[in-house]
Amino acid sequence: MNAVVLGVYNFLLCIGLGLTQIHIGAINELETLTCPVCDGKAHAFPACLNGPSHPCHPDEVCSVKYTDDQPVYKCQKAVDCQRPAAHPTLLCPLFGVEIHLGQCQACCGTISCVQGVTQQIQHQFSQRLLCPGSCTETNLAECVQAGTYCTQGQFCEVVFDDHLSVKGQCRNNNELPKCLEEQSKHPCVITEHAHRCFWDCCSDTTCLTKHFSPYIVVNTISQTTQRQVTATMAPTLPPTPATTQAPITGPSVKPITCYDCDGGLCQHNERNATCPGGYCMLTVDEDTGGGRYIKKRCSDETECYDSWSNGWKEDQLCAQYLLTPTKISGQDMSCQFCCTGDHCNNHIDIQNVYKF
Repeated sequence: MNAVVLGVYNFLLCIGLGLTQIHIGAINELETLTCPVCDGKAHAFPACLNGPSHPCHPDEVCSVKYTDDQPVYKCQKAVDCQRPAAHPTLLCPLFGVEIHLGQCQACCGTISCVQGVTQQIQHQFSQRLLCPGSCTETNLAECVQAGTYCTQGQFCEVVFDDHLSVKGQCRNNNELPKCLEEQSKHPCVITEHAHRCFWDCCSDTTCLTKHFSPYIVVNTISQTTQRQVTATMAPTLPPTPATTQAPITGPSVKPITCYDCDGGLCQHNERNATCPGGYCMLTVDEDTGGGRYIKKRCSDETECYDSWSNGWKEDQLCAQYLLTPTKISGQDMSCQFCCTGDHCNNHIDIQNVYKF
């Protein structure tokens, strides 16, 4: 009988060790994983975030692929999503690993992972020019809501047609002189009998505020060692006249719940902590004797930015930990990683670590 019990114990132990190798993010069996319907085409980012989300099956994860252009989200079987990233060679600028030249992927098994990845993409896109989409002249809020972000080397062309419709579109910079020439020759006069004209030829957000304020505003965001001007788009905008719409401000930091513990591997002494700074931190210390010491706590943007820019961003041991968290380096190492989302610091790896 003892031999049977020992055999069962070893069998379960092997299963447990195997599961640690495919662990993705913090596990919460009570949550239903959903994936935004963002295909990079008809449902473009970031407007697609305001649309429906697709519920994933229990054996699926939310796959997020991105290049320098539009990200693509979709529910995908976990084994299929993980297969291209089984032998990663490069860490990607925002998250995940490079699966093809210039294309990165994350396989999110939790809602907090999807939220963290999305926030990082939004942060990257906020540094680009937000170009309004299509709407009527009386509902400019809808234009901003349907807007897309131009890539490097593009400007935003906004056209007003004879149906009192406004349409914005990202164009390559080599078309900017033509747009400016047409705008100068045929300035827009908004009447019931208006003809098609170029309303805006904008290379920056300040230019767009001339017609789309207060739906687009210029915000100056300080971040440790840098300052940048970004465009902010409201998550939802009701079709009300511009005179009654409140100005849009930068996103406020929402408190989240993080794990808090200090000692050993932080496996049995974790506490819930409300974190007003909006970030969770995981500190990993290792030594040449093969020891590992884990600490989990609250953090904020300033500290997380510093730990990224002056810490693990250029540290190969820290980068290797993110790729293989279960592997002990056997070297002296101290790394601090941040993430966003409730309880995200239960487990931080390349899929959910926050990069600036």
